[in-house]
Amino acid sequence: MKNFIKNSLALAIILTIATSCRKTEDLDVDFNKYNLDMPETNTDLDKWLNTNLLDPYNMKVIYRYNRYYYGDAAADVAPLKPENVRPMMQTVSDGYLAPYLKIAGLDFVQRTNPKEWVLYGSAKYQTDGSAIAGTAAGGRRVTLYGLNSFSLAPSFVNSRLYVIHHEFTHILNQTVAIPIDFEAISGGTYKQPWTLTSAATAKDNGFLGSYASGSPTEDYAETTATLLVSGQSYYDNYANTSNATAKSRLKLKESNVVNYFNTAFGIDFRKLQKEVQNYLKNTIKDPSISFGYWLNRNLYKSMTINLDNDVTYSTYGISDQFRTAYQTSKANVIGLSGFNLGFGSVKLNFTSATAMTMDVNFSQGTTNYVATYNFTMSVNDATGAVKFTLSSTAPTGNAALLLTSVQPLLTYLNNNNFIADWLPASYNTGTYTNFGGFYVSGTPANYFYGALGQ
Repeated sequence: MKNFIKNSLALAIILTIATSCRKTEDLDVDFNKYNLDMPETNTDLDKWLNTNLLDPYNMKVIYRYNRYYYGDAAADVAPLKPENVRPMMQTVSDGYLAPYLKIAGLDFVQRTNPKEWVLYGSAKYQTDGSAIAGTAAGGRRVTLYGLNSFSLAPSFVNSRLYVIHHEFTHILNQTVAIPIDFEAISGGTYKQPWTLTSAATAKDNGFLGSYASGSPTEDYAETTATLLVSGQSYYDNYANTSNATAKSRLKLKESNVVNYFNTAFGIDFRKLQKEVQNYLKNTIKDPSISFGYWLNRNLYKSMTINLDNDVTYSTYGISDQFRTAYQTSKANVIGLSGFNLGFGSVKLNFTSATAMTMDVNFSQGTTNYVATYNFTMSVNDATGAVKFTLSSTAPTGNAALLLTSVQPLLTYLNNNNFIADWLPASYNTGTYTNFGGFYVSGTPANYFYGALGQ
């Protein structure tokens, strides 16, 4: 009892002292800056999200930290900085929603688009050390991680759009199942855990990386996201640098995805692909999307130009300046006195990243001939600038015979500074990388293009 009284007295003294020492002071503190739960739900940010995403597409964006949406009580994840919410969701809108809206339509987007978008600031790390960038659940929710480092740099935007298109593919696959023949393409080579499969082994087996080798569902999503975001040129280059069996598997998977979108949803995958690529090229300014970037890596080996027999030119047109150079050269060859020659086509051969030859195909009777002219070539990755310089070495043989006749074409190529691009810009028949071309720097209306070969 004594001890209790003493302890009680001591406690009373402490409380009295604490109370008497407390001072009243007005603090100018906005706790919203420190509480990322931010219970206020009618901020300018919330209004923007409602107007641009919730109202038109029923997309609820959850960026205030909520353990319920995370689910894993044994792990920690940081909330997203509020200032990163709008630019991230604008990226979602421009690089994911807009392409689907244009190609598939509003009804498709409203029916299939995930209704909940949960955003976190940090990555979600696995026990094996790998980090998850995004997940999809039940066809309803997409969760994105690692957004506190948001930037409009191509590397960041590409990585997040890749995750989004990957996860949305899972949602589509939950609506319409993956074609049963897809798994057989790389049958017997799927293995878990995927982290034990090296990138080299995965590539040799026809996968786009170790993660794709874990299961057919991930393989399908990786194939779709790579074609849409990394682009057709990246996909082709990856396939071309694989062994023959792997390349065949990769191209079969590509065909499977293209057909799936068309038959299951009535979506022209090639048009969808072009819309995503245009956003990355024109808005994000990603140089790895450009024709010049891949020309500089010698992915594209040739460009064939045949103004008379390729309907592409009558459909999409060609600049007057190039047409004049081409048709004048053609008329000169045909009119070369004493030879009775026919004019076939022009082919540019990109023999390396620094060399190009122009082949003029012509004929005499039933025999075909080629006159070849040598150029050096320089390509700037960042700007797409291209310069062709005609060799000063005097041509011989057929090239010497036609030199004066094809001078208009040689002069056009040699005397202009070009920008490499996917041309014609309005091309919408098949894969957008089927054709590429060059326009005169500063004068986009002066251009030429042709069918590309790898």
